[in-house]
Amino acid sequence: MNNDQLDQVGNLKKKDYHGIDVGNLCRPSTRAEFYVNPNGKQKGTGTKEDPFDIVTALSGRKSVQPGDTVWLRGGIYTLSADPRSGKFTIESRLKGTPEKPIIVRQMLGERATVDGALTLAGSDTWYWGIEVRGTRNTTRAEGNDCVTLFSRTTDEND
Repeated sequence: MNNDQLDQVGNLKKKDYHGIDVGNLCRPSTRAEFYVNPNGKQKGTGTKEDPFDIVTALSGRKSVQPGDTVWLRGGIYTLSADPRSGKFTIESRLKGTPEKPIIVRQMLGERATVDGALTLAGSDTWYWGIEVRGTRNTTRAEGNDCVTLFSRTTDEND
């Protein structure tokens, strides 16, 4: 949201709309919640008790759908090197929709840190409060370019 949109939301929240909680109308709706832990498992179910690992959760191959929230538990997510490239990179391929973005965020009161690089190759996914530090021996870490964004737009002339 830009500053004008944030001001409009703030003004809506100040008005009385006959007992309707307008603040909830301004938040994206969430369908399901999934959990990720630094010690999560590839075959986890994404629950608090059986969390995903971060690579699996962000791969776009599991149950995460538009409108869902992926909660990263606190801790350091130390990445293994990709066997093909040798890089310490996670590629997020999560795909939400403009009406129902997927939200990936750290748990409230916790600090989630990705030690490596994060490539965002999906669409309509919001990333909140996640620290990405490139301290691993990668070319991205050397250039201090730890997050890569890919735009999935098309040119009218294509």
